[in-house]
Amino acid sequence: MHRGNIQSLRDVLRHYNEGGLSRPSKSEDVTELELTDSEMDAIIAFLETLSANNVHVTTPALPPEVPKR
Repeated sequence: MHRGNIQSLRDVLRHYNEGGLSRPSKSEDVTELELTDSEMDAIIAFLETLSANNVHVTTPALPPEVPKR
């Protein structure tokens, strides 16, 4: 994920659905999600609605710097 080692959103969901990696630093709050395939499909469909293509953002001009006294 933050290192690019999980390639797709579905793979991320599978990772968390299985309870993540077993390691000493893993929180006991991280547990298997027990999602069905259709629930994962619904989550992915929802998250994909939050995406946008070709969004144009105009960077605002900053006001001129005020000279220090």
